[in-house]
Amino acid sequence: MAGQGLGAFTQTEHLLGRGNAYRLNPPAPESLAKLDTADSRDLLAAAAHHSRAFSPTFAEEFASHERGHYTPLHSRKDTLE
Repeated sequence: MAGQGLGAFTQTEHLLGRGNAYRLNPPAPESLAKLDTADSRDLLAAAAHHSRAFSPTFAEEFASHERGHYTPLHSRKDTLE
């Protein structure tokens, strides 16, 4: 799974340019990687911790972003023909 995540992030960097993407990839203890013995409370606690640690970066980089107007490339009529 780590390889898939790294591959997807590498593609993202290729499309957006290095330094224009962030990857939230906290380290996971070996005990959490064993799915048959994983405790959901431990997984949620680890996710919450790393989410809080990333929060200032997220706010600085993305909080002021406002989306542009969405204009579809095709109308519904175009897709029905």
